[in-house]
Amino acid sequence: MTTNKLKLVQKNLFTIEEIVSSIKDGTWSSVEKDFDLLQFMKQTLPNQYMIDDKKRLQVRHKTIDNDFVNRQVNKVRSTDDKSCLERPVIVFFPEEAIYEGDKIPGDSYMLLDRNHGVMIMVELNIHNYDCYVLNFKVDLESSVSKLRAVGNGLNQTFKESRSVENADIKLEYWSKMDETMISTGDAKLSEEVKKDFMKRYPQLNSATIGNWQSSHEFGERRKPTKEWSGQELDQQFKKYDNMPAYEDYEVFTPVGMKNWDGELMGRMMLRLMKEASKKALVILYATTTTQARGINEDTGMYSTTKIKKIFENLKEYYNLEAIDVIFLRSK
Repeated sequence: MTTNKLKLVQKNLFTIEEIVSSIKDGTWSSVEKDFDLLQFMKQTLPNQYMIDDKKRLQVRHKTIDNDFVNRQVNKVRSTDDKSCLERPVIVFFPEEAIYEGDKIPGDSYMLLDRNHGVMIMVELNIHNYDCYVLNFKVDLESSVSKLRAVGNGLNQTFKESRSVENADIKLEYWSKMDETMISTGDAKLSEEVKKDFMKRYPQLNSATIGNWQSSHEFGERRKPTKEWSGQELDQQFKKYDNMPAYEDYEVFTPVGMKNWDGELMGRMMLRLMKEASKKALVILYATTTTQARGINEDTGMYSTTKIKKIFENLKEYYNLEAIDVIFLRSK
């Protein structure tokens, strides 16, 4: 890997449109040959991998769509046609930087675009691939909003595209507001900047921009809700089920927050009676931004304190020994 050449300061400054266009048409000159893709993955089981959340720059409001990945893997395997695989886009950070509240160390790489493509390649046992490289300091001018803009512009990951959504553009807009707030003390963006957004994203209008302006959320609160795959949830269940601390508990498979006070409670009580057990471990996870915020900020209808109190009341009412509640991470 020719890491040193990436650290050279270039004099050319590229617009967002130029970067996106040159990557899409294959003319972006900074390419790392046979780049190791496994550095962006974490191994969950032998020969099974997931994207490492700590090694990617999430610009979409949602994370990995596992159904999409599986469809594409099956398509390639059935046709043996790999021509639709595209070069991943990675960002080189020559210096330490902050992205949505997280510290990124200097002299490091992060995956920006085509997360799904990398997942597909690794599933197909392709662990090295040519990658486009963006220098955060030189090409992106150390700007998070510019990074997001490029990520949104690169919205085709495979022949079946997942186009950029308004929710993704909103995160870019808010990043621009963050930077403006830091530099001027006022988060309000100029009319020129607003017009630039509407030019690049024709689906926007002034009303949408106005709503984003008034509902601006700063920095790390905007992290997307983690989408747990079936494989990951199964691993979480096995982890807790095998813990000595829960040896005499009935451990229940993870359940989405939407169903925490309905079907789960009924299933829990039936199983406790059937097994003549007095201890239960409940595992919950967020599937929406509202649920994630409730967990992280302990507020609203998904407040962890409130939910734990209800299970505590249930334990007392039925004279049980314990109902422990675990909330899986939501970011």
